[in-house]
Amino acid sequence: MQKLFENWRRYLSESITINGIPINVEISSDPESITKGLMHRKQLDNGSGMLFCFPDQQERSFWMKNTEIPLSIAYANNDGNILNIEDMNPNNEEGVRSQGPATYALEMSKGWFDQNNIVPGDKLDGLSFIKKKLGTSY
Repeated sequence: MQKLFENWRRYLSESITINGIPINVEISSDPESITKGLMHRKQLDNGSGMLFCFPDQQERSFWMKNTEIPLSIAYANNDGNILNIEDMNPNNEEGVRSQGPATYALEMSKGWFDQNNIVPGDKLDGLSFIKKKLGTSY
């Protein structure tokens, strides 16, 4: 039963918004799906991305090992406030760090945040619903 629950969480897909802009996100919240991320994918649908959810708030670092899609990442704190947004290049194994303790990391196609005028200080909305689905540890 526990394995079934973990698999369900891994493939959970939800919609969040930033400044009223809807984003379809895949939720990554267990160690296996966080490690895999968007590796080996060839594309992302428009307005879609991956939301990494962690049970705690700490400084984070992501890399692009085996990731072919150019991405931008937004790190956000427990309240969903965006700390920083960084661009990441395919297959670059150099870590891209959060500028402070983060609970969330949202990966979108490279340039998506700029194209939608989303900047640090903006907020991810819809996280309370996701936290409820993930359980009390989030």
